Amino acid sequence: MRRTFVFFSLICLFYSCIHATDAKVGVFVHAPLVQQATKTSPPTGPTIDYITAMIREMGFTPVISILPYQRVMSGLKSGEIDMTLEIGKYAERETFLYFSDKPVHLMKPSLTFLASNKLTTIRSIDDLRGMKIGYLVSAIKSNFFDNTPSDVTFDLINGDTWVRQNLEKLLAGRIDAAFDQNAVSYLDEAKKLGVTHKIKTIPLPGEGTEGYVVFSKKSPNGKILLDAFNKVAATGKYDEDKMIDDYMNR
Repeated sequence: MRRTFVFFSLICLFYSCIHATDAKVGVFVHAPLVQQATKTSPPTGPTIDYITAMIREMGFTPVISILPYQRVMSGLKSGEIDMTLEIGKYAERETFLYFSDKPVHLMKPSLTFLASNKLTTIRSIDDLRGMKIGYLVSAIKSNFFDNTPSDVTFDLINGDTWVRQNLEKLLAGRIDAAFDQNAVSYLDEAKKLGVTHKIKTIPLPGEGTEGYVVFSKKSPNGKILLDAFNKVAATGKYDEDKMIDDYMNR
């Protein structure tokens, strides 16, 4: 009887350890940083390469799921998801997320226009008066858009192909500009479509938005993963910005 009990206890411990080594990462398609060739294929891109390498170095097994942006955030709130990355630090988010000690990626919020647009720089929101801007449903924009005048409007869409959809709407003249938190998404999509000569991307004023790796406060593994991540990040072995630059310049 005692041997049976010990054996059973070891089996339970074995399976609990396996479960504990999983790091559940939620990401949303955001090419070129996060891509998915088909609905059933695994995610790829420099951001995936970075977080996979980091989690393995931490001693955990990455379990990465592609989800709509809203599902990623709700999963972090509920603890269904352990972590995600490239998230700006805002007070509301700190109520349910642990943030890494340091940002891992400097996001450069930018607007993409038709190449024929006369704008060459953006100094203030007044430069955008009368424009309709395409972006993503439920995503936080930028402090630049605080107190936006009524004649600057947003056309928000959803879905994994939101970058391409916005680019196509821009090319068709249905929106005046397309926004993203970085300067590379629309350029990469335009390259795939062979239309880079038809667009231009202009950064918003300011130094950019710092993107963090974040961990769910509701997840049993959230704090454990946070501490492990900060320890590996402090070594400087992996650099997400460099991995993104290498990808874009290959």
